[in-house]
Amino acid sequence: MKKLITATSIFLWLALIIVAAVLINLNGDKENVQGAAIILELWQIDTFEGGQGSRRQYLLDVGKVFEKTNENVLITVINETVESAEEKFKKGVFPDMISYGIGVDGVSAKAVDLGRTKSSFEAEYDGKILAVGWASGGYVCIKRQNTEKINEIIVSKNTYTQPMIAMLKSGFYKNNAVNHLDVELLSPLNGYYAFLANENALLIGTQRDIYRLKTKGLDCQITPLEGFTDIVQYISVTADENKRQELSLKFISLLLTDGQKGLSKIGLLPTVKNYLNTYNGDNQPIALLFDTEYTETLSLFCSKSALEEINAVLLDDEKNNDEKNKYIENALKRLK
Repeated sequence: MKKLITATSIFLWLALIIVAAVLINLNGDKENVQGAAIILELWQIDTFEGGQGSRRQYLLDVGKVFEKTNENVLITVINETVESAEEKFKKGVFPDMISYGIGVDGVSAKAVDLGRTKSSFEAEYDGKILAVGWASGGYVCIKRQNTEKINEIIVSKNTYTQPMIAMLKSGFYKNNAVNHLDVELLSPLNGYYAFLANENALLIGTQRDIYRLKTKGLDCQITPLEGFTDIVQYISVTADENKRQELSLKFISLLLTDGQKGLSKIGLLPTVKNYLNTYNGDNQPIALLFDTEYTETLSLFCSKSALEEINAVLLDDEKNNDEKNKYIENALKRLK
């Protein structure tokens, strides 16, 4: 009986040793995999409407190209709202990279210097380039073909965009006999529907409305507003570790080269002029903005309160257009 108990005990001990060895080996392998693979986290924050499709998916597609030439590096892209991102910033939570537009507070304190790039849109703060634009759009004036009398101006605007500046800087009021008409500001989708409901309305919209009209099949005259745009998607590096910063900078380099070639898929334009010069938009509606010249924008780090103040001045009926132009000059940034 003792021999049986002894044999059983030995068997149990051997089984425990084997299981422990397997578990240790598995844990060791897991640590090795985690140590070898670097997962770069990129947040996509939408502050304006794109043309079509998903900017998150576009970044993921560029990430897949990046992963092919950078062994054991993965790119993950997470959608965040302005509000959710800012709440995380307050708690000290940052990803490795952030793709965002004007109106997002809290990035400049964490962003690293990117140095000069070939992007036309560089966000400089305290002498450092803290973000670069990787995609852009613009404002357009839309009216139905053969409409001679305009009875309403509808302006498509969200919280962070300034179409009224585009109207001023493009000479819209000088080129259109509509100074006596009231301007109605509506959210992008509501503005589009209001335009559809009024055959004599004029819509100040964006590249998104060009795509909407293509889907609708409505015959319209579309005129790009030149001079100013704040419809720009920027990217910053907010990683802490040197290796992550190095890889993030490498990803941005790809985004500003080969990543510029497929932007028509999401209805946006390249920000690097070398690619704009050879860009045909693949016959997409965004090609209507191909020859539009943009010379000014707003600072990426313009605060929400500053945006609200600018909007209030532009809507002030007691100020003429010259006074409004003079006011916004200090807020504008010349593009290179």
